[in-house]
Amino acid sequence: MSLQQQSRTKLRLIANIAYSTVGFLASIITIVTIFSALSLATLLTWLTQQKNIFLPLATFTLGFCLAIALVSTFLLYLFKFKYLLRLARGYRWISADHLYSIDDTLERHTHISTIIIKITRPGTIIFQDSYTWSGHGKEEPPEVLSVGHELMGSFTKQRFYFKQKEKKYYYIYLGHELSVGTEVEVKIKKQLHDNTRRFEPFLSTPIRRSLRSLKLRVRLPKTPHAMNCYNYRYALSAANSKLISKVPSTLTVNSDNMELSYEILNTRPGRYEIRWEW
Repeated sequence: MSLQQQSRTKLRLIANIAYSTVGFLASIITIVTIFSALSLATLLTWLTQQKNIFLPLATFTLGFCLAIALVSTFLLYLFKFKYLLRLARGYRWISADHLYSIDDTLERHTHISTIIIKITRPGTIIFQDSYTWSGHGKEEPPEVLSVGHELMGSFTKQRFYFKQKEKKYYYIYLGHELSVGTEVEVKIKKQLHDNTRRFEPFLSTPIRRSLRSLKLRVRLPKTPHAMNCYNYRYALSAANSKLISKVPSTLTVNSDNMELSYEILNTRPGRYEIRWEW
């Protein structure tokens, strides 16, 4: 695909996203406006004791609110099915390899993710992922290492109740439309700077559907020496997930660092984690 064609494809994608966003906001504004007008009219008829108008208007307003509530409940229920969301994205994960490195100062962190996806829907051109980080400091934009791919953008979603944890989303353009069944390797590098050393010593990833393989690796400096290094697997449910297994991490000592690893074949849904202590 030529550069001009790529530009047209990306512009068309951006235009579609913008059009959908504007349409969604317009729908919300319309619903709020109708609800506000009905509520105000109902209140005025009640205050002015216009009983012949109040009862049908109140009934209509109540019915409108009930319809909105039912539709909202249905949509929330529908979006709980992660499989439908994956189909909407047009791909599913096949395998993942995460390498997390910390330098001797304990402040510079590098996270390299190599993910293989399989296309499940024609016309798929975007890969989306997210992450959270417990450190505090400068976070450079994700760098795309896979050939022919390009970062489209990223943004941060602030959690309301736990403001110290922010979820970062990023989107990668896959270069061209891919046919169903094609396997694609997406490689991303993230540079993180924990200037205040708030980083919690663990690397974790949730797996919502079985993968062919999952590999977690953590490279640490020899000083300070990492202790109590374990691989954990939790059930993927609520915040207080049930611990399924805990085994010592595989430790490899190199000339200038030490590496902890956790490799699983044919992974089941769950949260997988390497955790250690300094």
